[in-house]
Amino acid sequence: MILDDSIFGSDADQTEQDMAAKGAIAPGLYLAEMVGCKDTIANSGSEGTEMTFRILAGPQVGKEVKDTLWKSDKIEANNRIKLHAHRLGLTAKVGGKYVRVEGKTAFADAIGVRVVVDVANRKYTDKNGQEKVGSCLAYVGVFSLDDPKAKAIVASAGVVTGLATSTPVIAKKKIDIMQL
Repeated sequence: MILDDSIFGSDADQTEQDMAAKGAIAPGLYLAEMVGCKDTIANSGSEGTEMTFRILAGPQVGKEVKDTLWKSDKIEANNRIKLHAHRLGLTAKVGGKYVRVEGKTAFADAIGVRVVVDVANRKYTDKNGQEKVGSCLAYVGVFSLDDPKAKAIVASAGVVTGLATSTPVIAKKKIDIMQL
């Protein structure tokens, strides 16, 4: 193998981090865009929505991270769905309650939305019994671009915010957030 120019000038520390994570995305906050969404069913029969986010800036640019929101009777899981729906612009807060944004009926309506994601790594055992490291979102791992937690990431990526400041059009019908 001949060493070509793609090796020289690359970030040595980042290479070490990437290899330590065994190909997983290094944990942290990243500017990302939701690029995919599909309904899924777990082996247990639980229904969920798998979302795919592509990193848009920084050393992990172009990499994708997937995460699934699972329908459940548990309050924490339902709250996670509600937060993701709001942070992806599918709902708005009116009078302290979440209401549907007109024209938004499913998580797929958030494809193309830019957010800041909080990537975490988790260990798992694959089908062959080998321990692996994979990337996923932290439990509350999606932040709108105007969220205080996203401020530094948005600024470092050079993203202009505040241009689309119109109030979302609220649907006249009340929403059951679990129907998203």
